[in-house]
Amino acid sequence: MKLDTIGKNIRKFRLARKLRQEDLAEKTDLTTNYIGMVERGEKIPSLETFIKIVNALGVSSDMVLTDVLETGYMKFRQQATQTMVGY
Repeated sequence: MKLDTIGKNIRKFRLARKLRQEDLAEKTDLTTNYIGMVERGEKIPSLETFIKIVNALGVSSDMVLTDVLETGYMKFRQQATQTMVGY
């Protein structure tokens, strides 16, 4: 399982929203160091912390977990797109 992609995706969405690690830490009541460790894949957030982060980023959990999940809305969209391209 590619759990380090969770942190990479969190970083991608944080940067897309032009947030610094400090901004995300403040929105989630977490430390900047912890946000950095999550983004580098050194820490995997608890479910409660994960929910705080995705809510602060304004994204759905499957958007962040897209490379980890085997099923879900984003995986369904990817498969549907690949199927349509084949036509």
